[in-house]
Formats: sequence, structure tokens, C-alpha cells
Amino acid sequence: MQIRVKELFNLPNSLSLLRIVLSVPLAYLLMESAGRVTPSIIILAIIVIATDYLDGYFSRKLNQVTDLGKALDPIADKIGMGIVLVAIVVYYNFPLTLVALLIYRDILIMVFGLIINKRTNITVSANFWGKLNTSIYALTAFLYVLGVEGIPLTILLVLSYSTLALSGVTYYLFGERILFVGNKKRYLLRLFIVVLTIAVIVITERITLL
Repeated sequence: MQIRVKELFNLPNSLSLLRIVLSVPLAYLLMESAGRVTPSIIILAIIVIATDYLDGYFSRKLNQVTDLGKALDPIADKIGMGIVLVAIVVYYNFPLTLVALLIYRDILIMVFGLIINKRTNITVSANFWGKLNTSIYALTAFLYVLGVEGIPLTILLVLSYSTLALSGVTYYLFGERILFVGNKKRYLLRLFIVVLTIAVIVITERITLL
């Protein structure tokens, strides 16, 4: 992966960095409001969500697709979403299991990504299902903050779990094809990941019931 310092300050990458920076005051406002919705929260949340779309748009529009951008965009998603979701879990009753599975998936992607990059110099960038999952997560979290209930929230929760699973599987299969070509050890790894996934679900559900 080739990284140039000046690429950090082009428009798409600056938007990715802005998403991380703005997530901190957004999480702070969510904690300070303690379950209430304020105009500041809504405006800041819309800006944070918008940066996720605009960085990809401008990278293509301005022909500024870089290795740094491919790595920075999903990292910004993970850090920004993680910071905000912690506040929403604590103060807005967002499902802990959903957040735990997101963090668990992202850790696996990060580990696989580092190994793949070290062995092949290939940068693992966000795929369609990963970006879709991030968007649905953001919208679901937004409805929790607004206090929306009923069918719309149920549909988004189902979509959040579904796209999370699809993105995790597609990322894994991509990594498996590169790292375990013709290697029977991949079946043991699949079994290990399935067992670990079940463990994450069981543990977080028990924590929720406490």
C-alpha cells in the first residue's frame, strides 16, 4: 500500500477525518442530553452521516481514489460509528448485541486486512455490503435517538442484522480466497469463527438481561 502524506489533505480523505472528529462532540451531546433529542444532535448527526456519502462521491468525481482513502474510509466508519454507538447503547437503549457483532466483525476485518496487506500488498477496502450496512446502522441509530418505534424501526433492525451478516461473510470469503488457496485449514477457521460468533451473541444477550 502506497501512502503519500499530501493525500491525507485531499477533499475525500479530509471528509473521512472530519467524520471521526465530529463523532466525538456528537457522542458528548448524546450523553449530555441523556435520552433527549436536541437540534444540535440532529444537525451534527446529519453532517456526520453526509460525510460518509460525500467522501466516496468526491473521490470518484475528482479522480482522487487512493490507497490511503481505501483504508481511511472504513476506519473512519468504524471509529466514528463505535464512538457514537457506545453513547446510544447507554442512553438510548440501542441493542448491545448489534453493537458487539459490529465491533467483532470489524476486528476480524482489521486482522484479515493487515495479514492480507502484509502478504500481498492488497488493501482491503469497503465493499457494497459493508457500506450498505454502515448506512443502515446510521439510520437505525438515528431513529433510536429520535425515539421512533414500531414497524419502521423493526425493519431497520432486521436489515442491520442481515447486512451485517452479509458484509461479514463477503469480507471473510474475500480474505479466505487470498490466504487459504487450496488449504484445508480454512474449514477449521470457518468453524472457529462460527463458534466465536455464537459466543459473542450469547454473552452479549446475557449481559443485556442482567
